[in-house]
Amino acid sequence: WPVRPITCDHVYGANYVYASCNNGCKNSECPLTKTPAYESCPSQLINRVGTFAGENRDARPYLTFLTRAHGGYTNAHFICANNRQCLPYSKVCDLVSDCDDSSDERNCTNHFKCKTELQYIPKTRKCDGNFDCYDLSDECNEECSKELLDDIGKKIIACLFGFIAIVFNASALVKNSLSIPQSRNIRSLTNKAFISLISVGDLSVGMYLMALASKDLLTNEKYCYEQNQWLTDAKCSYLGILNTIGSLLSLFSMTILSLIRAKTVHKNSMHSTTGFHRKSVIILLAEIVFTIMLSIAIAIIPLVDGLEDFFVNSQYYDPVVKLFIGFPNKEQHFDVISQYYGRMQKRPLKWKLINQMIEGMFSKDYGTLQKKKLNFFGNDGTCMFKYFVTPSDPQRTFAWGVLLLNCTCFLIIAASYMTISSASKQSTAQLGERFRKRHRDTQRKISAIILSDCICWMPFILVCMLHSIEVFDATEWYSMFSVVILPLNSVINPFLYDDSFHKIVQAVAKVHWQTSSKARNDRDE
Repeated sequence: WPVRPITCDHVYGANYVYASCNNGCKNSECPLTKTPAYESCPSQLINRVGTFAGENRDARPYLTFLTRAHGGYTNAHFICANNRQCLPYSKVCDLVSDCDDSSDERNCTNHFKCKTELQYIPKTRKCDGNFDCYDLSDECNEECSKELLDDIGKKIIACLFGFIAIVFNASALVKNSLSIPQSRNIRSLTNKAFISLISVGDLSVGMYLMALASKDLLTNEKYCYEQNQWLTDAKCSYLGILNTIGSLLSLFSMTILSLIRAKTVHKNSMHSTTGFHRKSVIILLAEIVFTIMLSIAIAIIPLVDGLEDFFVNSQYYDPVVKLFIGFPNKEQHFDVISQYYGRMQKRPLKWKLINQMIEGMFSKDYGTLQKKKLNFFGNDGTCMFKYFVTPSDPQRTFAWGVLLLNCTCFLIIAASYMTISSASKQSTAQLGERFRKRHRDTQRKISAIILSDCICWMPFILVCMLHSIEVFDATEWYSMFSVVILPLNSVINPFLYDDSFHKIVQAVAKVHWQTSSKARNDRDE
């Protein structure tokens, strides 16, 4: 045993017994609480040799026993509390209950006992983010039980951002949709059409946030026990699709709109200043359809059944089946299958074959084995697109490709509006104060657009890159990005792309200034 006391959280069996009983473990007591009397476990160790030992608790010599081992004799036996079983020290504090009364694991400090199951796990696996207990008590307890949105700030922001995004984007959508028939030229029509698409996308993100906040409110502390069902539920996938389509539709629309605006400034025209040309309308319709279809395609591709080997990392089984805990991946399935069927060549298996082999392990009398896929959107309770991938994830190419596309869109938006800003500055240099004021307003709006995109996407892209090269694990940050940072665009966009909100803000500010001025004048009088 060690010279100095150590932490024995990773020590088991005989080593744990010897160390803890000789003061070699920190904060651990000796598990040998019962005196090995000669009459203990009478049906075991028949060839025992009786001998008198030192004083027992009554300060009197007592009769114990020895057994032959390794050419000598030993009394290294653990006596179960029921006095009917004797165990070697190697079976004490080893995470397995060998005594009928579980007394061989009762006084051990190197494990965590699951709440409702006779199951023990290493102490270090408690609150590590992975379920090891069949009853989930290793992760759902007073120390680390989690909710869907894990702090009050995120709960408030989800409701607030969701409400603002829904109200203002719905208002902008109605306003622009009603004004589309009044468009006098293709430039006005294009601007209103893509602003409407931006509003639709941001409205979808707002609906996603409100649905997420409602789910959090309904489950509250029960979420920890229900999260396995939630992550594999179709409703979580629908939320993920809604959020993905909304965010991408908004981003792609902003990108195309910025390109069109930059092109218009550069050429100082857009096909024609009045009226409509058939070709221009067809191009506009093609751009709108392309934007919508691309957003939808990226969102639903991960859920295509034929691509499950690329987008499904694990499965969830009915808790009644004590075969797996949590979400076993392909490697864990392979280990179980190889143990059951015998020696197998180590190679990647397809989910279809895995399911066939797992079902073959159960008789027809058992019935249908209930299982669900943990799909692309079930990596976190917020059901967000799986941007945080590692080199071992089969969907890494797809996720990195979409992330690169998002980054490219951000750069295009920034470059386009900087071009517009430069052209605006040159054109107003020789004009009057009225035009210079309009230029300053344009500059502020352009700066706000670029800054909001930068705040939302640049930190997110950086974190995704660091997670991908495994500098750190950013999985716990999903809720922060999905509820707070990325939806920021959906809240701000109505104020940036729709002048009516800007006019409302100006009117409110004017009324406030007039009220304040009147109050000051009254005080002066």
